[in-house]
Amino acid sequence: MEGLKTRFFVLAGILCVVGGLFWAFRDKPESHVTEEWMKDHTPTQIGNFRFQQGTEDPKVTYRADQSVYDTLMPFGIVCRKFNDIAQQFDVTIISGDNRGSFHDPHVCFQAQGWTFLNEATIEFDTKTRGKIPATLATIENKGNRTIALYFYRGPKGFYPSTPNLSRAMVIGPLLGDFRSEAVFYRFMPEYEGATPEEVISFTGKYMDEAGAMSNGFF
Repeated sequence: MEGLKTRFFVLAGILCVVGGLFWAFRDKPESHVTEEWMKDHTPTQIGNFRFQQGTEDPKVTYRADQSVYDTLMPFGIVCRKFNDIAQQFDVTIISGDNRGSFHDPHVCFQAQGWTFLNEATIEFDTKTRGKIPATLATIENKGNRTIALYFYRGPKGFYPSTPNLSRAMVIGPLLGDFRSEAVFYRFMPEYEGATPEEVISFTGKYMDEAGAMSNGFF
């Protein structure tokens, strides 16, 4: 009899979890976020840095490859390069509401020929968003080294890596939080001698501006 009761409670627990997942995804609210909305609510100027307008679409510098869209199926992707007289930063923003839209950046970087030399979890300061956790990495491609800073915003705040975000997107609906929209941010300098401090400084200013433009979404 005790064994039967145990099996009953285990089965009941499994059904509760499965049922919770079913209702969470069934009741997921429709998002208002589109790629055009993203373009209109992300920064085009950070201090003296202005973004380079593309020839095909003046709201971005370039468009991600169609294969990226087909693989990630995001709400949208915004790619802009910001420059002043001596420095340039490449900024990519991806938004979606499915965990499949947020792959491990190692896969994407390595597919483009980049090798990770080192990486660390850091926190950087902003004036309006508090401290934001992120991953700071040194990467190399055919002898060329640079810095990559990336992180996510998810249901409960900011996360430095993909596993952190994935857990939040799974646990949230089970606890009754159906907000599954998330954002990936990637910042890379495109000039010689770039330092982590310079990348972090630009990113902090970008996040302050992005938060103000999007009412905290970005």
